[in-house]
Amino acid sequence: MMGHWDGEGYLPMHKWLRQFRFELDMILRRPSIIALPFLFGALLWWSLSRIKPTDHLFSEAYSYYSMLHTMSLGLVMLLGILTIRRDVRRPSYEWSAGLPVSYGTIISAKYMAGLLYFTSYTVLAGGIYFWFSSQQVTSQITMQYTMFFTANFEVSYAVTLALAMLLAICIPNRIVYLIGFCAWMFGTFFMEIFILERFSLDILRTFHLSQLFVGSGNYTDTWGLVLAKDELHSSHLFVLAFTLMLLVIGVTVLQQLRPSKHRRRTWGLGICSVMLAAAVFVPYAMIWQGLNKMDKNRLADPSLYKLENIQFDRQPEIYGVKDYDIRLQKLKDDTLQAEVTMNIPADDLVGKTELPLTLNRMFQIRHVKVNGQEVTVKRQGEKLSLELSQVVTDPLKVEMSYSGKVLDYSKTSRGTGRYYAFVKGEDVFLPGYLAWYPIPGDQPIYLRDQDGIELGSIFTNLGFPRSDFKLTLSGFEKPLYTSLTEITRESGEQVYSGEVHDGVTLFGGELEELEQGTTPLHVVYTPYSKVWTEQIVQRINELDQYFNAWLPTDARKVKQLLFVPYQNYNHPDTENNAYVLNYISVDQEYMSQIIVNRMLVGTRLGDYLIDDVQGDIRMQLRALLWYVYYCENGLLNEEKNINGYMISELYARDWDKDEKELGIQMRKQVDEAVKLGKYDQIKKLLKHFYVQGLEIPIGLDQEASGLEQNRPIPYSAWEEQWKKVMGE
Repeated sequence: MMGHWDGEGYLPMHKWLRQFRFELDMILRRPSIIALPFLFGALLWWSLSRIKPTDHLFSEAYSYYSMLHTMSLGLVMLLGILTIRRDVRRPSYEWSAGLPVSYGTIISAKYMAGLLYFTSYTVLAGGIYFWFSSQQVTSQITMQYTMFFTANFEVSYAVTLALAMLLAICIPNRIVYLIGFCAWMFGTFFMEIFILERFSLDILRTFHLSQLFVGSGNYTDTWGLVLAKDELHSSHLFVLAFTLMLLVIGVTVLQQLRPSKHRRRTWGLGICSVMLAAAVFVPYAMIWQGLNKMDKNRLADPSLYKLENIQFDRQPEIYGVKDYDIRLQKLKDDTLQAEVTMNIPADDLVGKTELPLTLNRMFQIRHVKVNGQEVTVKRQGEKLSLELSQVVTDPLKVEMSYSGKVLDYSKTSRGTGRYYAFVKGEDVFLPGYLAWYPIPGDQPIYLRDQDGIELGSIFTNLGFPRSDFKLTLSGFEKPLYTSLTEITRESGEQVYSGEVHDGVTLFGGELEELEQGTTPLHVVYTPYSKVWTEQIVQRINELDQYFNAWLPTDARKVKQLLFVPYQNYNHPDTENNAYVLNYISVDQEYMSQIIVNRMLVGTRLGDYLIDDVQGDIRMQLRALLWYVYYCENGLLNEEKNINGYMISELYARDWDKDEKELGIQMRKQVDEAVKLGKYDQIKKLLKHFYVQGLEIPIGLDQEASGLEQNRPIPYSAWEEQWKKVMGE
């Protein structure tokens, strides 16, 4: 029976419970201490209540939670020091060392009482987030992110409290308060800014007192938790073992202050706790060793292009590829197996005896055939060279089989590292610019900088020839999404098809689709982006209906909207027939106009190649489409529109490409017609030029761009057509 007298004293468990109740009463005896959790909860509630339904709840909550949690760790440090200095390390309480209560009982009771108090902060944080999240997403997703916050809160509180108690045990003087403050600042803000970010020592994240404060890609609901899952699990296990080590070391130090027959056992427990923490650290270190291995291999590759030797506007030397037929299968262990067939015209390869290709080094080639015959493959990194049996005179049919696992992580010169690509269960991110399928020529997928590895697509143009593309996917638990048109989805197999000129990126994970028929676009978004997506799609529909009334918008340049917030996706906003939005825009009106503009007139990436507006007014014509919309809807007087991105070409002065200010002249002509109410004539005029094509790709000539309508429109054509339509 617990609590009876056994001749030597109370049973150990009863002693511990009495000590625990005593320590808890000492903490809760002050009303201010009891009020602090409620104040903390009120701040969290107020912070989350300020987040608008259109904002991204998880990313906004992460910012608030990380800061408030880090500040609360200062209170943990203070309370941990006070619990020790109250009696254990107080000279006037030295007599308590003679009581029949071990230091192990005292320290563990103090620790559990303090941790129980701070668990109330964790419960409040988790409950508040659960409430707000459940208003937007399913309970399953809500619970997943709630557990993320609560686990990080509790683990951080556990290690900080143990560290504070150890500091107070080892430093009996009042200077411990200053040292505790420095430990709190060093373990949070200083470590974040001056160690993790400046020196890119991501492996030291686990020693950060507030792991929640570390970025580590957790700011969005796209793949943040998936990528951090293994690291966080191993980190939490190590931190808990490290916490136990701190407590055991504290007890060991105290045991030296009074005679005891258990010193050997105490030292043995101390040594075992250190060995346990070291053993648990090994799996965590192995995770980082594996992540950094690929970076080391790339840096050791002498064939890797150097950043200083790359020209930003460099046009890659590639050859045409008529079509691709790719079958991509994912095995249960996340290995990808690919079977690729490429039909290559002989036009650009006549006289060649080798065929250069680029394929990511993550994949191991099994066999390659050219026109049905096995060929030898020379490979160095991403560079492939197929040795042909004879000089090229006829078209080539290349068949390639390869496989590999995808987890592409790279360190950075400053800040935390980045995941360039990955395939982990249902979560998939395979950007086309990483050459997960063979692309023509020798192209710089990665670049070597003096501080590490950078993506080639950031600093130079990669070449993707216009090709017919068929992609068959199998073995994936959930549907994948890409910039091509989906043909079929049945029996665990997806088939995509379409013309490719920007590469092909695959997205998979916790993604949702907007119901078909509600918009001319096929819309994909992340769970916490639902409200924002629905509202911006509604605005897109309104704008689309306006322009559809007087422009032939059936052949839209954009047919999909893929809203996949991920900071490491480095690609222009459009890929083939999809607009890929990888950031959260707060201005829905502006964003909807940008998307509709891309639907109407396509890209303008080649606008920098227009040297003289006199010879090409396509930029001004694109702007006039929106100028008419602003005029007709009474929006022109808003300063943000006049100075905005959509119609800036109509207001530009002292522009070296428009020395005669033709854009301003065209606007004034339209203004005069608007005053006379000639909207129908203006629309007819703009429609005339619209059907000629206003897209401006990087290649200005028809052959280079692959667009039949990619021709400059001179100012003289505007003057001529104006007279015809307006009768002036």
